[in-house]
Amino acid sequence: MRAALAVTVFVLLFGLAPLLGSGYMLAGALGLVGHQGVFTAVDCHMTGSGKNRHNVCEGELVAAHRPQRYASIEAEVPLQRATRVQVLPSGSLETVGPAAVTGWATLGLGGLTVLTAGAHTALRGRLEPRARSLGRRLCLALASLTGAGLVVYVVVRVVT
Repeated sequence: MRAALAVTVFVLLFGLAPLLGSGYMLAGALGLVGHQGVFTAVDCHMTGSGKNRHNVCEGELVAAHRPQRYASIEAEVPLQRATRVQVLPSGSLETVGPAAVTGWATLGLGGLTVLTAGAHTALRGRLEPRARSLGRRLCLALASLTGAGLVVYVVVRVVT
């Protein structure tokens, strides 16, 4: 019983949370939510400590039909160069372009992979041999797509 609870928590934490969270951010990176803007970074620095260290850039944001304002983004953007961003309804900024799209899509696909593998593991004893085999193939296909997405993301980040 304790092992089943641990597996359930793992699957929900590393499967459902990335799948749901990445969907909103992917929509922002694709420009489907929020409105477009241009962000010009004047200062970037690392914040946080340990595993929570991340880059924060601060600067000026010009968004459609809104006055220029000071803003910050948790991403690495070039200093003193205009960068296209999407201003999400929550007020946060999201970079747009191939790197953001492939990153958020890969994260969502990884969450779907964990959910599928967790469901397959939980139901394995109740499935017919043919369905078990199909479930294994589906998990392998999703894991392969997630790995390929990660490679594409790294290549896009290096090139752009």
